[in-house]
Amino acid sequence: MINPIEYGDRPYALELALGGAQLEHRAFDMHVLEPYRNDPRFSYQTNDISGQINVKSGDLGLKESEEVYLRSGFCYDDDENRYVAVFRWDLFKLSSDVQRMWKMREANKITRLHPDYFRNAIMGDFAQHYSMYEAFGRELRVINQISVALGRPNLFRQDYVENRPRGFEALLRPTLKEFNDFVRVLDSMISDNINLKFFQDDVPLERDVERKDGKVQVERKGSIKVLQEWIERRFRPKDKAPMEEMFATFREIRRLRNKPSHTPTEDEFSIEIAANQRDLMKRAYGAVRLLRLVLANHPGAGAVKVDEHLADGRIWTI
Repeated sequence: MINPIEYGDRPYALELALGGAQLEHRAFDMHVLEPYRNDPRFSYQTNDISGQINVKSGDLGLKESEEVYLRSGFCYDDDENRYVAVFRWDLFKLSSDVQRMWKMREANKITRLHPDYFRNAIMGDFAQHYSMYEAFGRELRVINQISVALGRPNLFRQDYVENRPRGFEALLRPTLKEFNDFVRVLDSMISDNINLKFFQDDVPLERDVERKDGKVQVERKGSIKVLQEWIERRFRPKDKAPMEEMFATFREIRRLRNKPSHTPTEDEFSIEIAANQRDLMKRAYGAVRLLRLVLANHPGAGAVKVDEHLADGRIWTI
């Protein structure tokens, strides 16, 4: 006989005592990860499919009951809303204080594990796809390899494969501020990251602009404009729509980044913000992938090998 009172402050220990499966996952709202991501005393790592939280070494002023050593993954409901997934056995090993805190953030949703997290954690197999965040950096790397093959400097200053920027991930809390912070990071990886030395003397970097008083002043072109002019001089597809959409996506990201500075607004919370961020990231990845495919048409790019995940389109967009 189990006396629930004896487990009152350890809800997941009680579930195990009542016969709950050790490898059944529980789903939690994404913002359960915020205290660990934002606290430098914790090591917070994720590859968008799974992750882990550890307390860093040293005297950090944490109570023993606050320390967390946890492996987790992600899961989804039928609308592709993302949640944190933790197996009941891993929750059982947490302190009573931490168990109660996580219990308050448990989502009352029917969810399924991310396919590659299930493959790795349950089946003991390797992941078969990249997340679109990881693939984004790897596309930048291939583009830079093509740049070198063409005898030019890298098109992008960094590829961010090993040094992913903080915040370049699915939103932990669907707020307008978090979305704007993500857009700022994304734009810095695109327009701010374009190396104008790549274009050499092929495209003028400045243009003459006539002012209202009739005088002409020299204005520096934006990096996206320079890239568009360079590509349009060299690549003329039968269907221009995909390329137009690619540059429209780059410009939309730039516009979204500039918008908060021109029209400050109150912060807001909405599940739709998470869906909007996911859609924007899908289009951003699609745009850099198309850029890589365009550059790969150059005769000098044939020797560059493309990762089989990227070549086969094995990318998770959830």
